[in-house]
Amino acid sequence: MRYIIMGGVASGASFATRLRRLDEKSEIIIYEMSGYVSYANCGLPYFIGDIIKDKSCLTLETPLSFKEKFNIDVLINHQVIKIDYLNKKIIIKDCLSGIRSYLAYRILVNNNFKAYNLSGGYRIYQLFMNNKSLENEAIEEE
Repeated sequence: MRYIIMGGVASGASFATRLRRLDEKSEIIIYEMSGYVSYANCGLPYFIGDIIKDKSCLTLETPLSFKEKFNIDVLINHQVIKIDYLNKKIIIKDCLSGIRSYLAYRILVNNNFKAYNLSGGYRIYQLFMNNKSLENEAIEEE
């Protein structure tokens, strides 16, 4: 089985590693549009305030370490620009070259929901636990 995860950093990377622990054999791919798959978000104020001098200290994992530790493929600087739900494929853009490609999937994890507070996060949890489609679901701030 192939799992596609849209977005890395905290939730996408955490989801991918948890999924790997539950399913050791499936192919897992993370598409992250920035240049980093996992970094210490909470350390940013210290970097800006010049307490942390080297930005590499904020990097927790790299695409290579994800592959070596978890057998998870990570494509940084890649953005999923379209989802074809009917044919179960995504269109991906390489953010550096602009080249577009497509990839078929069986299960897609869309990490683009915005939960601004606990209520929004709980709403996403409820939809997921009730096997509801998260497609086009808007999570509103309360």
